[in-house]
Amino acid sequence: MKWYAAILIAGAIALWSVSAVHAQEGPALQSELITPLPPISEESEAVDTPAPDSKSTEKADAGAGILLEPGEKLVIPEDEIIAAPPKIWEGTIDFGANGTEGVSQTFNLRSGIKAKRTTDATRFTASLDYVNDTNYSEEIANRAFLEARNEWLFKDSRWTYYIHETTEYDEFQPYKMRVMVDLGIGYQFIKNETTSLIGRTGPGVSREIDGPNDDYLPELNFGLAFEHRFSERQKVTLEVDHIPTVDDFTQYRINTRANWEMLVDAERNISLKVGIINRYDSTPEGAPYNNLDYKTMVVWAF
Repeated sequence: MKWYAAILIAGAIALWSVSAVHAQEGPALQSELITPLPPISEESEAVDTPAPDSKSTEKADAGAGILLEPGEKLVIPEDEIIAAPPKIWEGTIDFGANGTEGVSQTFNLRSGIKAKRTTDATRFTASLDYVNDTNYSEEIANRAFLEARNEWLFKDSRWTYYIHETTEYDEFQPYKMRVMVDLGIGYQFIKNETTSLIGRTGPGVSREIDGPNDDYLPELNFGLAFEHRFSERQKVTLEVDHIPTVDDFTQYRINTRANWEMLVDAERNISLKVGIINRYDSTPEGAPYNNLDYKTMVVWAF
């Protein structure tokens, strides 16, 4: 017999011996090591614990690690309640379309987007309006107006200073694109729960890209921004920018934007908007003086 077989047999005998000893002493060892639990009485089986309401449950979740008696509510001091962070971004998406089919075939598309970010120190706004019209599948209007403004606010003051940019694209103008950048100061004439009126002024520069006057032109900007809420569902807005050239005030541009909005579905934040965008140029270089876009659109706020 090989040596490792002898080791296995010896180990088996030793294991059998230890098992026999434990089998004889098992009850004594179990009584020393295991203490049986007391029997469950009928009263403990029928304990009626009142169910806490939803508010107390939410409060108990908020106070993690705190043990409450059945039916007891957790009360959190007001100074320890952490408020949700304020909403700083808001915006809208606009869409409108109309057309005809028959004697004439037209299709007119209006769309836009607007975003606003407000903090204690700054206020940023940006908007884009786009127009595309066709007649018998031939494009007769294709233009866009982009505007962005950042304002720095002074605490406990009506004064602000800002930087402002506009980009005008028009497929049917002598130029393809006109870009303007200006900066200056603003003053809040009216500010309450229903009405706001801000005046702004400052120097700027513009350029008509791919046009007959493809050069930088120094300008001034005098602007007003007005907003009034008639109720929780209706408001009007009006923005006007008068932009003369520095060396000749008889050459100027006026950009006007006016809108009336009515909330039609508060649950889904859907409104109806009626508005105009008018761009006047005293030196149109063969194009019309006015480019007027009027619109009726559905607006979704986010």
